[in-house]
Amino acid sequence: MAKLCTIIGGGITGMTAALILAKKGFEVNLVEKAPVLGSTLRGFTRQNIYFDTGLHITGGMSKNGLLKAFLEYLSISGLSLHQYDSSAYLNILCLETQKQIPLPSDIGILEESLLQSFPNEVNAIKTFINDMLLVCNSSVFLNFRNVLSQDSNITRFFSLSLADYLKNLTQDKTLIAVLSAHCLLHGVSPLDVSFSHHAYIMGSYLDGAYNFIGGGKSFVKAFEKELVNSGVKIICNDGASSVLLDKNSKLKAVVLESGREIITDSLLFTAHPSLLPTLFPSGTFKQSFVSRMENLEDTLSAHILFGVVKAQGDENIGLLSKSSTIVLPENAVENFFIDATRQTKLPLYIARSQAHENNVDGISIITSGAISQYSSWKNSLLRKRQADYYIAKQKMLENIRTQAIEACPFLSGLEIIDGATPLTLRDYMHTPNGSLYGVAHSLRQFSPAPVTRLPGVWIAGQSVVAPGVLGAMISAFLVCGYMMKTDNLLQEVTTCV
Repeated sequence: MAKLCTIIGGGITGMTAALILAKKGFEVNLVEKAPVLGSTLRGFTRQNIYFDTGLHITGGMSKNGLLKAFLEYLSISGLSLHQYDSSAYLNILCLETQKQIPLPSDIGILEESLLQSFPNEVNAIKTFINDMLLVCNSSVFLNFRNVLSQDSNITRFFSLSLADYLKNLTQDKTLIAVLSAHCLLHGVSPLDVSFSHHAYIMGSYLDGAYNFIGGGKSFVKAFEKELVNSGVKIICNDGASSVLLDKNSKLKAVVLESGREIITDSLLFTAHPSLLPTLFPSGTFKQSFVSRMENLEDTLSAHILFGVVKAQGDENIGLLSKSSTIVLPENAVENFFIDATRQTKLPLYIARSQAHENNVDGISIITSGAISQYSSWKNSLLRKRQADYYIAKQKMLENIRTQAIEACPFLSGLEIIDGATPLTLRDYMHTPNGSLYGVAHSLRQFSPAPVTRLPGVWIAGQSVVAPGVLGAMISAFLVCGYMMKTDNLLQEVTTCV
């Protein structure tokens, strides 16, 4: 008889784990509170214009890339790649010094490119790149052909903050800002993130930076197709409300909001870890575990402007299809992680969707935000908020638009189509604080472990390993290996490279 597994959360982690387990003979129920799977990645369409929401850029899709291997292992097919400019997949615009620095996704030209902008920082740039590669190549997840090195030069990076590392590397504030800019892509301050974790994120783009034609929507649809082919039972619009234990306190069933009970042998929880204890009878977990889950520090939340420039004459608009842009209003990146209510000049991440529908792709402009900015409406529901909330939201979107145009004049024709606040993200992503990347992988706390004290109950998601598509999928492979008591999953993936 097949083992029964219920997966709570139909994001990329849940979908990946469902396919792995189904491939290994499990009978899988995939439970999602939202009406559809992959709602964070799926994007949306307004006025016939598609906007990506959770998938703007990813690495790992080169010939020997990790994401490519994962997708092949999972039999995900039918995806067409969009590759960003290998000489400048990301442009860092430093307003304080009026410098624009291109970051290549080709490791062979990264050093040369940075030296063109910082000719007096040869040693700092060489050292940073070498250390970043040392960390990435030592990871069994980013480079699973290598065994994790125990070299002290690597292990020290696990407890060394990015800020301290860079402070000892160079005195050039603009270079420090450029090398810290990816903090906006993992949501943790340079003061709190380890150099190793930052290196994993930044280094993941050094074998090429990509999206998929059709954006996140096409990515999710490819997963949905294979989930159906694999016999996974998909349950949407019916979230988990509680978990039943038998008289021996062993896992028995998951109860859905509709009242339906799903008998299960194991439970994989991929939603925000703080929500896990709320599903179980009081006393199931030690109070220390419950308190730790409740007090986990999250990554940044965000405001997002979804817009379009319908007059496509400026070549810079076209260049957004080849390169995303990060605007840094000041060099001290750590200041963007201080109370968002005090920020007047906003950091901006500007990206263009890759749907290629109607020859007009939506532009997303993402900046930092905090749920505390919307405390007056914290008890409101999606699409049912008070009128003054929408006034505040529109004011914020106009502010983002103004600052984006000041930094990038080619956006002068930008029209606001829609927008999101931390409350929007909270309600769509079902996270307590609307965090973009779940729990912060910070030196100030331990990330949740995939194993719990209750046999058969597991945790996965970007809160466990790392943020983003790659981090979420790595987490799924990691936890499925634990569930099946095997170390062979990653070895099986290597056959797909």
